[in-house]
Amino acid sequence: MYTKYTYKGFTYEPWEDREDDNVKIFHDIHYKGDPVKEPGWFRNISPYTHATKEEFEQACDEIYFELWVKKPVDKLDNDAIL
Repeated sequence: MYTKYTYKGFTYEPWEDREDDNVKIFHDIHYKGDPVKEPGWFRNISPYTHATKEEFEQACDEIYFELWVKKPVDKLDNDAIL
């Protein structure tokens, strides 16, 4: 139903929580199929709007950068971002 973005091995996988009086969108990011911890600002995107491709890419860059600072790697290690 919602657009799924991909970027540097990450995917944006929004999903809905439907109730009788409203629908909320949850914004999940996965890396190679596994969920990752999103930056706080990304988790706080309104549940009534879809994240933009630019927001998703910025979140991925922040996740990647944070790991790179801790441990320089050529490719992300799934265990490091879960």
